[in-house]
Amino acid sequence: MMVGNVAHEWVPGSRPPADLKTAIENTYGVEIGKRAVSLYQESGTIAIYGSPVEQWAEDVGFRCPTVAQLIWHSAPKPGVRI
Repeated sequence: MMVGNVAHEWVPGSRPPADLKTAIENTYGVEIGKRAVSLYQESGTIAIYGSPVEQWAEDVGFRCPTVAQLIWHSAPKPGVRI
C-alpha cells in the first residue's frame, strides 16, 4: 500500500484559514495551540510547501489523517497470523 499527498493539496471546497493562531487554538485549545503556532511560524514560508497557514491546512486535511491511517494499517490485528 502506498499512501500520501502532494504539496498544496486541500480538502475540496476548503480554503486555508485567514488567521492561523485562531484556527489552531480553536482546534487544539490554547495550551497546545501556543506550541503548534510557534512551530509553524518558526518554519516560515517554504517555497514548495507554502506559508505556515497553508502548511497547517495541508497537515490537518491530509498529512495527519494519512499518518493515522498508515499506523492503523500497520498495527497487528488480533487473531491474524502472518
